[in-house]
Amino acid sequence: MNNKNQALSRLKRVLLQDKVHSYEGFLRVIKGDIYTLMSCYMTVKEPIDIDFDVDEEGDCNFCIRVRASNLKSPKTMI
Repeated sequence: MNNKNQALSRLKRVLLQDKVHSYEGFLRVIKGDIYTLMSCYMTVKEPIDIDFDVDEEGDCNFCIRVRASNLKSPKTMI
């Protein structure tokens, strides 16, 4: 199993094992990662909004909304 499949398998297990406690921690981590990434390219306004669900086959579906006030110039992205 390659790294991508291992990560996906682990994510599915986490989401399916303890939906109540894992959900809040999982969203906090994902929001932090998205904020860090998007902040490299734009000025992010809080809060970042994430909706996700796991379908019957165990696949994760994400909808992520990020508001930004402006894009950063290319020289500040380096």
